[in-house]
Amino acid sequence: MRQFAFAELLERKRFTKLKEILDIELHNPHTSLLKYYIQYGWLFDQWSLTKKELTRKKYQQKAEKCFRRTLLIDSKNTRAINGLATVLLHQRRYIKALSVLHKGLKTARQRVTLYNSAGNVYRKLREYYKAEKHYKKGLRAKDTGIKTAALLNLIMLLRETKKSEREHYYRRKLQALAARSSIARAFLKQNKKQTGNNR
Repeated sequence: MRQFAFAELLERKRFTKLKEILDIELHNPHTSLLKYYIQYGWLFDQWSLTKKELTRKKYQQKAEKCFRRTLLIDSKNTRAINGLATVLLHQRRYIKALSVLHKGLKTARQRVTLYNSAGNVYRKLREYYKAEKHYKKGLRAKDTGIKTAALLNLIMLLRETKKSEREHYYRRKLQALAARSSIARAFLKQNKKQTGNNR
């Protein structure tokens, strides 16, 4: 399944349909096992967020298992490292998530994508200085989506910590990026409430 189609169905919360498609693709000899495990991991992680407590744990365990299997095959896979850290974050296992991310920051091929996740974990731990530092490292990304997410996270962090003068600076940077990039515009539109653009 193409990444765009997968992301679109995931965003629309079409979990049952996604699972059916992934089950069919598993039997296709051309399907990459790594891609299969990563997509299943993200499916179960996002699906778990819509479930009640007992079922949520079961789905999060399935997601964690998929990401760990991927890392057994390819220990430097950035998407699997990020996915595992996200699952651990959703399980409130913050120290374990940081451990996975710090190991990934040393070994992963595309490290810059992991900085936003590390910032999210530090934010949950209320270590705001470290969260801000990691989000700023995420701004180095060449990928517009990662850079946009870093800016959005910085804005929300600075709003939480009541640092409005710096929040306005990053909001202007986000708006400038959105003027140049359709990806940033779409991300900004999707997260309008969080960025506070209604002011």
